[in-house]
Amino acid sequence: MKTFDHEKAWQDLALPAYKQLPTAALCLIEHAAIVADGLRQDSACNMVWPDDGGKLREMFERLDSETLASASHVSYVYNHWKPSASVAGDAPKSHGWKFSDYADQVLRARFGLGRDIKSGAGLLIHEGTIRVCYSSRDSWTWHEVAPATENGIVAASKIADTIRRKVAVHGGMAERDNAAYKAFEEIKSIAAWPEFDTSGYMVEESVLELRQAARMPKPDKAKLAEKVRAAYDNDVAKANQERDGYLWLIEHDIPTDNAIFYDHTGQWSFGWRRPYTGEARETLLKALAKFPFSYDVKA
Repeated sequence: MKTFDHEKAWQDLALPAYKQLPTAALCLIEHAAIVADGLRQDSACNMVWPDDGGKLREMFERLDSETLASASHVSYVYNHWKPSASVAGDAPKSHGWKFSDYADQVLRARFGLGRDIKSGAGLLIHEGTIRVCYSSRDSWTWHEVAPATENGIVAASKIADTIRRKVAVHGGMAERDNAAYKAFEEIKSIAAWPEFDTSGYMVEESVLELRQAARMPKPDKAKLAEKVRAAYDNDVAKANQERDGYLWLIEHDIPTDNAIFYDHTGQWSFGWRRPYTGEARETLLKALAKFPFSYDVKA
């Protein structure tokens, strides 16, 4: 089974793109992480702005749409794909998802877009990109087609209009949904977006497993060997106790079908099938007087 090689994609695509962001964007990403530390999303899944009189939002508003969209997309991918610290090394830290959420809120307001589409074809902005979406009672389809810029809005609007025309000629909901699905498949086959082409980063899961195994610290062979020996000696000791116990019972003419050895407690139990009561119990207790192991008799 194949999976996404996020580590290699981060190293090849996201890290270089992040480092090439404008200085103003990089500074704002770092500043937003500090100011928004401890803040979370609200019930509408929007990041809450800090209580600073709107100063942080003003800083976002100063960036042009092209810079803001690129920084939103790149910082989100950078943060989302970033591997463990042992692999990333001293690469810049990033709270990309918070910055991206703030940037998206500014871009939505700038282009008059909401966060949801109730029905039909429309545009949404997520992670600095424009998604052409189609929504109905039984269907939800979307595809990223452009960066959230002025030119991107124009291009995305034309695609949305094309989908609306193809859907409008159908009367039934199922037919409309099917038409929308086919239209989106056409879009996916010709659209040049997204910014990062990840088609070459699908690998077999075994490749990632072997890569991870190669990074694991080398085991202490002496400790591993001692652990194996200790486990073996423990098992042998329990087996010997069970063997010697049964042999003792056989030698002293005590039935073994109602006796059991619990190796997890090291204790014998008599009467586990049928409890001993009255005279039978007294007789068994006398017979077990010299039994060399810990035991109990179920009554």
